[in-house]
Amino acid sequence: MTTFKLFFASSISIVGIMGIIPSAYAGYTCSHNDYLGTTSCSGYINGQSVNTTTTHNEYLGTSTTTGYVGGSFYSETCSHNDYLGTTSCY
Repeated sequence: MTTFKLFFASSISIVGIMGIIPSAYAGYTCSHNDYLGTTSCSGYINGQSVNTTTTHNEYLGTSTTTGYVGGSFYSETCSHNDYLGTTSCY
């Protein structure tokens, strides 16, 4: 469940930063690799290409997303605190 929360937070962050509509209206797909603990997304959002990989660290409660959005490099790390129920991204 923590992995889903972190991935969801990352997805919301991408949407917020780009100032676009929710991903349900975008044309990109994501696939998760349980063995590697990664989620890769690719496709297009409002005509801009998206190609990112998110690495999940269950032990630290963090996820790091890197890749390219609209041709520009994108990097973000999110940390989830189960005790407080908060997620911080930077």
